Amino acid sequence: MKNRIKNTLQKALLENGEMSMGLYEFDMQEHIDEWINDTQNDNDDYCFFITENRGDVAMVLISRENEIFINEKAREKLMKLWIKAYDHNIKLLLPTMTRNLSNGFFAITGVKTSNQPTPTKS
Repeated sequence: MKNRIKNTLQKALLENGEMSMGLYEFDMQEHIDEWINDTQNDNDDYCFFITENRGDVAMVLISRENEIFINEKAREKLMKLWIKAYDHNIKLLLPTMTRNLSNGFFAITGVKTSNQPTPTKS
């Protein structure tokens, strides 16, 4: 089961696979208000939520400004936010996402960004 979930996530997140609006509506839509509050309470800059069911994947990304992105638009937004590290970060998160989903939970990732300038060499 875990391998199936991992392969499904890889296809959806790393290979630009199709995501399911039906799964979003069935499994995620009712949680949006709660997730907006959680994102604000945790002081995250953005948070994304993923679910998987029988080979379908759905995704929601919520920004600090309460912008909501669903499925492919969520993936596109995350790719822009992690422009240089998207593939690397998703590969790092895949084992945890797979474990959470295989245990019946949403895969939830909150992200805080740093506005610190990158150090330069003297």
